[in-house]
Amino acid sequence: MSSMFYVDARGKIPDPDIREMKEVVWVGLNCSLDLVPPKAWDYINRFSYHTHTAPTNSEGWFEDMEYAWRPDWDQHDRFFRAWIPVIKGGPDELKGLWYMSRLLNSRRVAPNPQDKWLIPNPLQEKIVADLRMAETIVEGIASKYPFFGKVPKPPPFYCDSLYRARETQKEACSLLASAVRSMLEHLGFIYWRISTDPDWKRDLTNYIIRAVEDFRLDQFGKHGVLLHLARDWKEMNIPLFLKHEVPIAYPWTLHERVDMRFACLAPSVLAALKEKKRSLAGEGNIEFSDFVCASESFEAANSYTIYLDDPVIDRIEDKKKLIIPRKATKVMKDFPHWAARPINNKKLVNYYRQRYQYDIVGGVVIFWRFRPVAPVGSSDSVAIDWMEQDREDAGSEGEFDDEEEDDDLEGLEAIERIREVYKGSYAPRPGQFFDQETGRELSKPYRGNDCFIQLHEALSAKIPAAPSSQAFRGPHEMVEDLARRIREDDLLPMEVDPVGTPSSTPTELGSHSVAEKAPQDVAPLTTSSFTVTTSLIDRLSDFSGSAFDFPDPESSVDDGVTSSSLTTSSARTSHRGGGPSLLSRLSDPGNFPRSQNPSSERPGPSSGKPQPGVKAPPTAPRGMRSGNEQRQLPSTIPSQGPSNSEAAVLTSKSAGKKPLRSRPSTSRTRSASPDPSRRSRSLRPRPRSPSPLLVAANLPAQQKTKLEAWVSHAKGLVLPKAFRDFPPDYYWDNHFLNYAYLVLPTNEARVKLRVICCVKNIVDVRDLLNEMVLRGISHRLAIPLKSLDKFAAGELSMADRVLAKSIYEVGTSPDPPLEYGRGGPVFATAYHNRMRRILALPHARCLAARGGICAWLAWTYEPGLIDAYTSGPSIQTTRFVRGWNDTEMEEPAFIWADELSASELDGLLGHVVDPSGNVDRWVWPPDSILREFCDHYDGELSENLDRALKVVQKEVNNKDTLRARSRSQWYQFFRKGNRTAAGPSSELAQAHTADREARYDDEEDRMDRLFVDRWERLPVLDIALPGRLA
Repeated sequence: MSSMFYVDARGKIPDPDIREMKEVVWVGLNCSLDLVPPKAWDYINRFSYHTHTAPTNSEGWFEDMEYAWRPDWDQHDRFFRAWIPVIKGGPDELKGLWYMSRLLNSRRVAPNPQDKWLIPNPLQEKIVADLRMAETIVEGIASKYPFFGKVPKPPPFYCDSLYRARETQKEACSLLASAVRSMLEHLGFIYWRISTDPDWKRDLTNYIIRAVEDFRLDQFGKHGVLLHLARDWKEMNIPLFLKHEVPIAYPWTLHERVDMRFACLAPSVLAALKEKKRSLAGEGNIEFSDFVCASESFEAANSYTIYLDDPVIDRIEDKKKLIIPRKATKVMKDFPHWAARPINNKKLVNYYRQRYQYDIVGGVVIFWRFRPVAPVGSSDSVAIDWMEQDREDAGSEGEFDDEEEDDDLEGLEAIERIREVYKGSYAPRPGQFFDQETGRELSKPYRGNDCFIQLHEALSAKIPAAPSSQAFRGPHEMVEDLARRIREDDLLPMEVDPVGTPSSTPTELGSHSVAEKAPQDVAPLTTSSFTVTTSLIDRLSDFSGSAFDFPDPESSVDDGVTSSSLTTSSARTSHRGGGPSLLSRLSDPGNFPRSQNPSSERPGPSSGKPQPGVKAPPTAPRGMRSGNEQRQLPSTIPSQGPSNSEAAVLTSKSAGKKPLRSRPSTSRTRSASPDPSRRSRSLRPRPRSPSPLLVAANLPAQQKTKLEAWVSHAKGLVLPKAFRDFPPDYYWDNHFLNYAYLVLPTNEARVKLRVICCVKNIVDVRDLLNEMVLRGISHRLAIPLKSLDKFAAGELSMADRVLAKSIYEVGTSPDPPLEYGRGGPVFATAYHNRMRRILALPHARCLAARGGICAWLAWTYEPGLIDAYTSGPSIQTTRFVRGWNDTEMEEPAFIWADELSASELDGLLGHVVDPSGNVDRWVWPPDSILREFCDHYDGELSENLDRALKVVQKEVNNKDTLRARSRSQWYQFFRKGNRTAAGPSSELAQAHTADREARYDDEEDRMDRLFVDRWERLPVLDIALPGRLA
């Protein structure tokens, strides 16, 4: 069988450039390794170096990794950077373009009469005109077939910033450099589209077509990309890169050496090919057997596809009698390691049925493109042959009506184009794994006998046993064999010493899910595009008010004990029993795709363009969710035991109910992201300036003195740092931030945020939002009324609409108040059910913004609400236009945000009134109680307050000890903690509540005299950090 060596645009094997740079072996294809940045290896795992805090030179360019002029590491949401145009010959006028000329930026900026620096007016107008034209083209391409807004694209540039004068020449140069980067990214996206699709003019207007042609991109070369093979192989498209002469460079380390899938890219093989290709290329085929010393080692690599996918086992069965339900969900698995893609064109189903193998599992029809239907009598169905079939039959699907096909790309001439178009939406990101059979996301990759196989029982029963060949041996045996070969130096003919720290197992050793029988206790099948849910009655039964047993939190679980009633919080995330509840589905924004209107702009006093520092996330179709990503807003109330390493288990009285689980306080297990394919990676800690005040570095002496004096005086109003951190996979939805307004309801919040911004040197608005959420500072992120349609929910089922109407219909009766009576288990059961139902409401995410005790409850009992809050508003605001609004304020902006009603808030805190009507009681202390009686609370969550509330939590989680306290009882409860050696959380905690309010009034006055801008009801992207001084 012919081995798959990559060929370039001429049909020949490209000449490699192999060098050792800084003790790392690099391989370059289509390019010289002189293009690789000197410090590229140091940044291989750092995606956050392109920020405001990245080191830059005096001309505004990044010192280490300037992606505008040199290749950058491949990123899922920045794949178009590989196609940034570069000058390679051509007319001389192309070299004079403002975004192509590498003249020093200092020559383009000039001082104004006020001793500030700005870009001259002629260049300003040219930059703005070109940027807006490029943005228009990108939006036009991304909104048309086959993307329909589901492809990652460059973020728009904040053009208004070009008209503002800068304090220093370096700031003006950095602004100009940011404009060049944005322009090149947009041109890279356009170049990628017109290069990979000969029919790119289809569905585009003549205006956009002429604008694209005016850029003359066909006269430029391509930028290039740096690939990390072990990390990027599931989405990279090397055949397309070589075909279009895109420079490629990759390091060769131990990760690549031990994985047979990369054998055809080994430096030793490419070097040998360079010597032999003249005699072998003319014969048409090049075999691994041509390298006698390595033929045995490469036997397993023959089974891998040209995209390095694992060997797959065919599922040849007679499907003639298999009837496909008309209303069944139909999905296509384009590549083994990708997510499933929905099929919306009904005319394609019969065509797929005759061409590809398929099966019906759980009411879902799954087609496998990588399993073509083999000819009758043929026993040789090799995984790579399906690609040639796609090429031969490429034009046979042109008869289908594209208008009925939402996002299927059948009819393209080559499979590499299908991969290129869909990789931004369905390819796995680093650290993400999808099941080979169903497309369901897995929590970890397959690893030998411990592989995490999540197949449906009906599906696993039909999978044949794997053949006992080299290609299908277990990963553990393969690792041992590879280690032996490395020791004996017979893995490759021209071996290169590996660089890096060896690991016990490679990053990926292939998918062997079919080699073992799936476990029998796995959750029902869910794929990334559909969810097999239970009946309406079953989903509503989670909130029927039945009693649950809450065991004593003092009880512990012995090591090694396995029981159906012992379930940890990690199992809660990984294994879902049954479908999500109806309220959980309404709470999940992934089930309601937003309607994207690329031509519209964010409202606000300035241009509707996000700042360059706010990165656009990798986008993907809304609603494409894996099974373990479907958020289960709590059908249970977790309890907190005394041990931080073990979770107390809450079981149900009635059979079939989900066990009630606790969440360890030291490891905040995050509920799945409402749409992880849409949102970017989490915000990693960024390097900070060693100066105590980054903003004071370039200020005049008088202003610098005033600012430092105020910060030194006011920094005692805030805690030194938040006592908790975001989990590593939390991040803000940039689409939400593009339209959100920041609302600070109290002067306390306004003062605290300004102080935090100055003390912590915050220069990114997302870091400021993180501080608000982590510290529990009260705020709101509201959306203008005229922009709510951009967050509109998709179509809901009848059952969903009925339940949603019962929640949000005008005139709906509030929940009846809780009856305390004598307390005890009866009241505890009623309160647990009430709390569970409130936390499952779609708009319960606003608890993260309310701060105080509400934010603490969200973090403790359902951290998924924090994640939902960062993704945008719920259907309370977007579909039903209910919640909080600012219409009663002076000069209203008509903005809306999610809000809990008074009865819902009382129910969450367990507010009850004695039958006499004279005494109010609360299960949890409201903010008014905390401010009056607790010296450890001053508008921020602290460790001491957390320690006190965990004592209450132990009582609440046990139905025998749950109690509602009156004001005097809460006073006695906090009095002991106020006297501890830990002391109050801040200097204001020693003062009376009225004194605190007066103090914040005074500080706000001083702050207003110091800063020009105000942050109240201001678009998030218009916030100047830390603020302009008066």
